[in-house]
Amino acid sequence: MEMKIVKATVYGFGKWKNESFHFDIKRMTAVTGKNEAGKSTLQQFLLYMLFGLPPKQRAFFKPKTGGPVGGQLIVEIDSLGEVIIERVEDIRSGEAVCKLPSGDEMGEEWLLDRLKGTNREMFHSIFSFSAQDLLDIHQLSGHELGEVLLNIGLTGSDYIYQTERWLEKNAMDRFKPKGKKPLLNQQLERVEQLAKEQSEKEKEIKKYEGLKEKQYTLERQIEDDTGQMSHLRQELSRSEQLHKALPVLNEYHQKRVAGIKSVPFPENGSIRYQQVKEAILPLQSQANLIENTLQKVRGERQSLEAEQVDESVLKEGEHWLFAQSSYDHMCREMESLENRALRLQEQIEQELIQLDLGIKKEELTNYSLPFYAEDTWRSLQEESKTLQAEEEQLSDEWRKLRAHQERLSDQIAAIESNMLSDQELEDATRAVDHAFSQSSRKRSNSKSQQKKVRLIAASSLLLLVMGWLFTSITEMVGGIFTLVGIGLAAYALWVLTKSAPPSDETAVHSIELDEYRRKLNTYDQQKSEWSHLQDQWKMANHEDIQLEERRNHMIQKGKRLESRLSEQEQLYPFLTKVSIEHWGQLFRLFSQAQEKQSEWEQVQADLQTRRMEIDRLNSGLKAFYHVNKWEWNQKKMSDAFEQVRKWVADQKEIHNQLKRIRQQEGEEQQRQSELQIQLETLEDERLDLFEKAEVTDEESFYHQLTKYEKHKANIEAADDLKRQLNRMLSEDEQTNFGVWNESIDESKVKVKIEELTQDRERVEESLLYHQQELADCKSQLAVLESSEDLSRSLHHLEAERNTLNEQAREWAVYQVALNLLQQTKTKYKERYLPEVIMSAARYFSRLTSYQYREVRLSHESETLIVEHENRQRYTVEELSRGTQDQLYISIRLALGELMSTTISLPFIIDDAFVNFDEDRQDEMFAILHELSYDHQVIFMTWRTESPRFIDRVSIQHLS
Repeated sequence: MEMKIVKATVYGFGKWKNESFHFDIKRMTAVTGKNEAGKSTLQQFLLYMLFGLPPKQRAFFKPKTGGPVGGQLIVEIDSLGEVIIERVEDIRSGEAVCKLPSGDEMGEEWLLDRLKGTNREMFHSIFSFSAQDLLDIHQLSGHELGEVLLNIGLTGSDYIYQTERWLEKNAMDRFKPKGKKPLLNQQLERVEQLAKEQSEKEKEIKKYEGLKEKQYTLERQIEDDTGQMSHLRQELSRSEQLHKALPVLNEYHQKRVAGIKSVPFPENGSIRYQQVKEAILPLQSQANLIENTLQKVRGERQSLEAEQVDESVLKEGEHWLFAQSSYDHMCREMESLENRALRLQEQIEQELIQLDLGIKKEELTNYSLPFYAEDTWRSLQEESKTLQAEEEQLSDEWRKLRAHQERLSDQIAAIESNMLSDQELEDATRAVDHAFSQSSRKRSNSKSQQKKVRLIAASSLLLLVMGWLFTSITEMVGGIFTLVGIGLAAYALWVLTKSAPPSDETAVHSIELDEYRRKLNTYDQQKSEWSHLQDQWKMANHEDIQLEERRNHMIQKGKRLESRLSEQEQLYPFLTKVSIEHWGQLFRLFSQAQEKQSEWEQVQADLQTRRMEIDRLNSGLKAFYHVNKWEWNQKKMSDAFEQVRKWVADQKEIHNQLKRIRQQEGEEQQRQSELQIQLETLEDERLDLFEKAEVTDEESFYHQLTKYEKHKANIEAADDLKRQLNRMLSEDEQTNFGVWNESIDESKVKVKIEELTQDRERVEESLLYHQQELADCKSQLAVLESSEDLSRSLHHLEAERNTLNEQAREWAVYQVALNLLQQTKTKYKERYLPEVIMSAARYFSRLTSYQYREVRLSHESETLIVEHENRQRYTVEELSRGTQDQLYISIRLALGELMSTTISLPFIIDDAFVNFDEDRQDEMFAILHELSYDHQVIFMTWRTESPRFIDRVSIQHLS
């Protein structure tokens, strides 16, 4: 079964009152807000609507401004649809009322059945958690933290963990197999020590126990003797009391025999007969008085019946009394309608003057304004304004375009006037090309001359070196080489001098070439600018064509507008007198005038209807006067109605008097019948008394009374004696002696008294003997008990044994409870925990960026162990606080996933990720987003900055 929360409406809960909150059932809902915004209060409200609260806890959430605690929750259940859960503290003692889509209403038991036994604590342990829950976990040691997480996986809460720790502590405090400190171990030592001390005194103890046994036997014998003595004394006392009562008992039997023969006579017959005689006389007097009253009342009734009119005539008169209120109401309405008609006429005339349309008041309703006329007029008005604005805009654009074209023409003409002619362009181009080719040739010749000079210079240098070398061999050869080298050097210098052009000629040629190049560059720039201006000129011409098309289109729109305006003016000629700018306001004013004219005509029709109704009432009342033969004489309607009112009042008074007299007549007749019944009853009672006394007349009745009184006196005397015997003898004595059956012989009673006296003396002697024996035994015991060591040892040993037995019983109870709890945990773990651990490992791996690959349960220590990606294993206490939080939340989510096979409830998380960094938070939100496909997730936080968080959730912001 899957349940999702759709909407929560708070009537009153904490700071929230008359507020509604919507929750997305297809994706995660984030409830955001600053601290003290009411997020935790909203979480508590959702839990209260599902599971309720005790009255004391409910009082904590009572609104400060007053009002009851309660609200409404709309949930979607997969098999039923939307169900409305309403819970208010002062309705059904705070129990839930569930309204199904079929219209049926269910109660708290139905809701608990839908929740599959999930209570508030289980829901809070599995589906709802906060930062405070994580803080509670961190307050435990590492090993205990692993145990708590394990127990959450088992049960969904930490109650089993706390119970198990408590049972272990109490059991260990009482006993350890090898310990010395626990209470039970200490008690065993004390008992053993005392037993050793006691063994030394066993002889004295055996003697003491023998005397105690003898004391017990003597006390039992004394009790028997005492009981027998008491019994004999009671029997003797009873016999002596019977002997005293014998005279009274014998007299009782004599009176009883005398009263056995009964005399027939009714109970209290004398008094009853006298009461009957006294009751008959006043009743006969009342009967005579009632008969006289009846004759008088009948006469009055006949007189009033003669004055009473027919019922139909009276009803018609009452009808005319009711008609008077209608007549007065219609007169007031006519006056009000006439005033209303006058005001409307003045308002219509004033509005027609303001409109100044040249139409009369009666012509207003001749024009039918349909509901779309106002929109038509307003659209025409807006279209006219739009067309006028477009015309102005088009004129402005055309003016700007003409100015732009003129500027372009001037710029093109100026460029064309400054550009080179074709001949000048050709000359400049030819000169530059010639200079470029000549320069190329010169550069080529210069390179050749330079190469030749370098060769001659190298040869000259070589000859000079050779001349210097050969000078050491022969001066002539060295001199020849030196002269040849100098000659070659001189020749190279001559060649360089000849190849260099004159400096003046070169300078003039360079200036002319630069001028030609400047003109060509200027021409290129002007040509480019001229081309750009030509493109702009073409664009301007294109815009001119577009503006012409827009102008033609605008002319067509204007013609269509004129056609529509003409159509409206033909339908409503008065529009020709009003500028189109005011048509929108005209519709409202003209419609108001039409409405008032229609109202004025309706008022006139109502006035005519009222006049006709008043005439009808006048004619009808006049006819009623003629029927009753009353004088009319053009009376005012008010006087005529007043006369009818008086007549109706008189007839009603006659009717009331007749009703009262008839009621009185009926009452007197009823009294007469009741008196007759009473007289008959009394007569029957007198005859019944005669019958019970077995007589037929009054004299015989009184004679029988005398005999009855004598018989009654004997019975009363016997009863007095019986009461006297009851005071003398108890009920047991009466039964044992049989005193009511027959008389008792006095001699037998005396013999029994003597026998009982002898038995009592014998038992007294036996009692004295046993008492003396007991005194001797107690004396010997007193000597033994005078030793304080023996007495203290006995009492101390017995007390310590009792304490040991009590502590052993307590330890056994705790041990059995602990074993049962551990067996239950083991069975539950073997069945469900592996699946929970596997699912938790998957979530934990994702939350830690896959740094931890696996979560395992240590079978030896029953603690959780996590495995790092480097295959290093850690216990829970070795993890950081943030990682512990991630592991704890993973187990919660895994447990909720396992529970979904039975019941899927929303996860309600209250800002539980405060120790997560940004990456962990994003991954946590991704997991919650995935869970929201199968589970509803409601997350409460003050954060909204994460883009992934914002994109994937439905946000409910609390201010």
